[in-house]
Amino acid sequence: MSDTAEDKSNFAVTKDLERVNLGINMDPNGLSLSAGHPSIHQRDIEALIAFTNHPIACFQFTKNIDVRLSTRKIVDAVWERDSVCIEANHMFAKGLNRDLSELKGLSFGELFPPTTEHFEMVKNWALSNFILENWQIRTTSFAGKESIRKFSIFPIINANMISRVWISYQDVTEQTRLIEMLESAEQHYRTLVERPGLILVRARIDGSYEYLTPHVYETVGYPAEAFKKNPNLFKTVLHPDDVDKHEVIYEARRNKSKEIIETEYRVKHSDGTYHWFYERQIPKLDENGEVEFFDSIALDITRRKQLETDLRHAKRMETFGNLASGIAHDFNNHLAVILGQIGLCLNELDKENPLYDRLSAAECAALISAEIAKSLLSLSRKQDGSFEVLSVRKLIEDAGLLLKHTFSPSITLDINLSDNLANIKGNAVSLQQVLMNLAVNSRDAIKSEGIIEIKARNYRVDKQTKLKKYTNAPHGKYVEFSVIDNGCGIPSELLNQIFDPFFTTKNKDEGTGLGLSMVYSIIKSHSGWVSASSNKNVGTEISFIIPVTDASLSNIKTTEWNQIKGGEELILVADDDEMVLSMVTTALERQGYTVITARDGEEAVEKIKTCSPELVLLDYTMPKMSGREVLDSLQDLNLTTPVILTSGYGSGSTFHENAGVKLKPGEIADFISKPYQLQDLLLKVRQVLDEQHK
Repeated sequence: MSDTAEDKSNFAVTKDLERVNLGINMDPNGLSLSAGHPSIHQRDIEALIAFTNHPIACFQFTKNIDVRLSTRKIVDAVWERDSVCIEANHMFAKGLNRDLSELKGLSFGELFPPTTEHFEMVKNWALSNFILENWQIRTTSFAGKESIRKFSIFPIINANMISRVWISYQDVTEQTRLIEMLESAEQHYRTLVERPGLILVRARIDGSYEYLTPHVYETVGYPAEAFKKNPNLFKTVLHPDDVDKHEVIYEARRNKSKEIIETEYRVKHSDGTYHWFYERQIPKLDENGEVEFFDSIALDITRRKQLETDLRHAKRMETFGNLASGIAHDFNNHLAVILGQIGLCLNELDKENPLYDRLSAAECAALISAEIAKSLLSLSRKQDGSFEVLSVRKLIEDAGLLLKHTFSPSITLDINLSDNLANIKGNAVSLQQVLMNLAVNSRDAIKSEGIIEIKARNYRVDKQTKLKKYTNAPHGKYVEFSVIDNGCGIPSELLNQIFDPFFTTKNKDEGTGLGLSMVYSIIKSHSGWVSASSNKNVGTEISFIIPVTDASLSNIKTTEWNQIKGGEELILVADDDEMVLSMVTTALERQGYTVITARDGEEAVEKIKTCSPELVLLDYTMPKMSGREVLDSLQDLNLTTPVILTSGYGSGSTFHENAGVKLKPGEIADFISKPYQLQDLLLKVRQVLDEQHK
């Protein structure tokens, strides 16, 4: 065994010396040479070691190490046995930041302390039959400079005893850094080009593919190999309306065109959905200036297209909303009078009177009209409405009761609601209006006999469901509402326009086309998302999702007129509408209040100064001085009279946006939007006055 081990060690050291260009086979013991070579003395070995630029040194143990010991004992012995450096060259000393003169005589442990890295190196040397090559160690100097070295250790073994070891190393810091930079660059390249939504193509002149990004499968649902085997496969998944748009790509290849081609088109994913793509094709020329192949970048721009559509729609809605808000303001003033007069009549009538029910129905109609006015404001997001926790089941069932009275017996209304439907937060009247609008559209599409289905289910938006619809909706839990019919359907080229203001497929005498734009706006005001699909002569499905809420349903209590406490305080009512002024005055006087009136802003300020009312009911839009100017005057006069502001421009939370004014905190005591029911006004008046008396 000793002969074999010694032969192996001698061979290993010989090979190592060969690698450092000593150029001859030499016995590392300095005792003899391989056959056929002249003798070399110890001084010659020293000269050769000093000459090489490969760091190398030899350590001799004063007490030999038995190779038959356990690995752990051998490793410990390397540091525990006395050792001394007997040979080393300048490169070895330089790498350890020492002078060659001080290196000889130092022990192995002094030059290689038993750190974790050195311990693992010696351990693996012992486990590798005492031949260790290219063991990599990273070290960091006190200055923070990192170095990477590959060590090799070879022993001199006689009769199973290690008397000395040769150790050499190669500094691979720069080489490793370059390799790591190359790997990082390659990873960066892969991150850029092999990502979902981006397809890189290298096409030959004959139309076949030399390269296709692996992520083509995630983007269009077909593996790259399928396109390579059948180059015409791509033509089969193009949207029928976009075939000509993409043909310019193939035409450029056939004609070996040197022009850069850009185009946009739709591709049908294997799941049936269409994705928009932007493609840019660049011809690559050979050394002779001839087209060698074509490189293309195709980018999925579906989300961008959807955002562009949403932006265009939002701008159209804003333009219409500016017009609608002005109309709604005047409309609300008239509705306030209607509701107020009906309220006064109902308060005078006994509930058994036949007129009471008729007036109650008129009041309900006026309230619905008020919600329609709010919907007009919501077209420009200028009305947030009154949101509350809603039961989806009750919402749909109530809408269903109203719809059944509007449909002919030839149309069947099916309502299918999933169990355990989550609650949502919203405006009940607005959402019922959405459902009724969609159902009436379905009725008109059916013409004669047919089925309309209203469905609701709990719905989750995630990475998978967004591939099919609601592509821009945030991930989360929703309730999905669907209205489905088997009517005439909507042509595909018109489907993207159905939510635009005034767009309609009806004849001139059948409608204005405002309904679906209002539907869209109401749903968006509820943080919802809409999806529409239709097949001609098959039917249409319009679905929308509203976020769920964990809040519980609240019990709504209606305050009767006779339950509202009156008073004897002096109240100023300022409004330029004579009918509103008369109605509010009558209602307040019936509650015992003393009322004075003003028909413009100047008169209001003057009466506040001279009469000192305990409360001012102030309309925002008045001649001579607006409500804003009246409030400024009160502040200038240091008057702290509480003010309830009224306006037909929307609710208090969005009033400053709609009317173009921002109220200061504490500037008004309260706000009430027109139209209002007199009970609500009287209740608010009493609450503000009671607060002032505290």
